[in-house]
Amino acid sequence: MRYFVLICALCCLLCAPVEAAQLVSCPGVASGASCGVNVVSLSGTTPTTVLTLAAGAMTEIADPSGHGKSEYVYAYSGSLDPTLEYRTWCYCTKGTDTWYWMYVWEPFETRVDATVTSRSTYSGGAVASVIGSVGSVVSPVTVGTNNDKTGYAVNSNSDKSGYSLAAAYNAAMAAASQASVDALPTATTVNAIKAKTDTLPAIPASEATVLRGLGLNQENQVEDDFVYDGAGMKMSSAIYLYDSRTHAQMHDKVTGLIAKYSVSYTRDINHFVTTMTVTRDL
Repeated sequence: MRYFVLICALCCLLCAPVEAAQLVSCPGVASGASCGVNVVSLSGTTPTTVLTLAAGAMTEIADPSGHGKSEYVYAYSGSLDPTLEYRTWCYCTKGTDTWYWMYVWEPFETRVDATVTSRSTYSGGAVASVIGSVGSVVSPVTVGTNNDKTGYAVNSNSDKSGYSLAAAYNAAMAAASQASVDALPTATTVNAIKAKTDTLPAIPASEATVLRGLGLNQENQVEDDFVYDGAGMKMSSAIYLYDSRTHAQMHDKVTGLIAKYSVSYTRDINHFVTTMTVTRDL
């Protein structure tokens, strides 16, 4: 009984010939068969025989797949032109049985569209990783985390995490020193100024209105904190100016207080006042 087995070209397209050793395989053959191989170049108008091996020249590998069949192999160490197309006939016989295989080895360049050295531009799918430098990337690139921002020019970047300012910006960062920041008025000082200015009328304001708002016209005042000498003569006192009549009558020295003045007297030997000094304490 004769068996004819044809293995199409797809079986060996991944084994395109190169200028190195080429393995020829005849699988699924009965043990003890006699196998040979014939390699023919199909390039040009007339096929040319490249290699002819007589039956029995191939090595048997007994039952490598565990299916009760052997495999016959031959390692061809000659040079095959990667630009040419070849056809390989592998034939085995045992008694009245015969097995045939046909491989078509297409030109190497039909499997690779261009020479490897010409592939400086990659236009395929996603790249898992790149070792070495990349000349340029034309299409947009999505970056998950970029720890090294050196040399990047960013037009618009919504994620600023991990970025640091270049040296050109250091002068701007150092424009305000910590000492100058510490010298700024505190909230307490600003609120105290605001409490004074809030009493000022809207612009334009008359001089009399401003004086009244600042407590300089001595309205709603209370004189207190008297100090007397041994003869019962007044030596000093304090005048408290309030922003309203109600607060002056309350006179708690805090609520509505606009200003505080200290008054001191100088007297002669007869206890007459020679000078009176008024200074603003608040």
